[in-house]
Amino acid sequence: MFRHNAQRKTAFAEEQTTWLRLKKDHIAASYSIERDDFDCSPLSDRGGLQKSLGLA
Repeated sequence: MFRHNAQRKTAFAEEQTTWLRLKKDHIAASYSIERDDFDCSPLSDRGGLQKSLGLA
């Protein structure tokens, strides 16, 4: 992620970075991520699946 931001003119926005970290942490703890996982905290606290996809 840091390499991406350093090498690109269009770096990840703060909200995108937050979502990437949340997803990484969830996958590290659960070894997977599924649609239903976005209905649980902390993913749901940030807007759930719709927000993670940038649709909300």
